[in-house]
Amino acid sequence: MTSSKVHVGQTSQNLRQRYKEHARYIKNNNPQSAYALHILNNQHEYGPMEKTMALLKPIKNTSLLTPYEQFFIQAFHKSGRLVSKQNPGEPNPLLQMAINTSHPPSRTVTFTVPAPNNAAPHNRYQPHPAEPGM
Repeated sequence: MTSSKVHVGQTSQNLRQRYKEHARYIKNNNPQSAYALHILNNQHEYGPMEKTMALLKPIKNTSLLTPYEQFFIQAFHKSGRLVSKQNPGEPNPLLQMAINTSHPPSRTVTFTVPAPNNAAPHNRYQPHPAEPGM
């Protein structure tokens, strides 16, 4: 049985190495990864890496892995393509704004940032539509 739903994950490893880990967990009936647990619980096929895994966004700065993971989880959830076990809960308004590139905000968002030493504070920010392929 195959699934049309996706599971979003992050890794700082080579994608092929991460796939091998998932395959090992599945073969050994070891639910150590969420992906393996989903395959084992739902009796899905997992197939070759080229058909089951895709790199959504190459990231060099590992501190950005979690924000991008959350972005893609919300995007796939909104499109109805995310596995139910990864339900993100309440939508994050900032991520939703980035996902809704066809509906950019129509008003100015205001916030305050600390001013460096005697400089005037910059407290107005006009958001730009999110870049495609974010």
